[in-house]
Amino acid sequence: MKKALEELLAKEKVKYEVIKHDLAYTAQEIAAAEHIPGRKVTKTVIVKADGEPRVLVLSAASMVDFMKLKEVLSCKELVLASEEEIAELFPDFEIGAIPPFAQLINVPVYLDERLSENDRISVNACSHTEAVILNYGDFEKISGGLKASFSKHI
Repeated sequence: MKKALEELLAKEKVKYEVIKHDLAYTAQEIAAAEHIPGRKVTKTVIVKADGEPRVLVLSAASMVDFMKLKEVLSCKELVLASEEEIAELFPDFEIGAIPPFAQLINVPVYLDERLSENDRISVNACSHTEAVILNYGDFEKISGGLKASFSKHI
């Protein structure tokens, strides 16, 4: 787990558990590797709203509803960021392993409201082989994210 994430969790006095799993690139693969429902596993999606990057955090069992998200972000143009743009924005992280904490990435973060239906969730630990399990309330408190409704169930 990246040192910056460990330091953030320690500073905020958050109880958490690190789960090591087989190499997984998608949130659904992580859910299967951890043997937990997809709704309890978060994924990050990077979009560009009128050219500005935004990080979305939603469950593996959901997908972005771009119509809702355009309203939430009050933007005219909304597109998924390309892998090249993601690599440029987050050079310290592997693509697909971006942590969902605004303090670590310096990009606005939006939390899908459906996540709050869970008592505990799994979040990316800056790696394709590790995750952090923590209470949703703690995650919401320290993520630096704004809650909004922008997903639909898969």
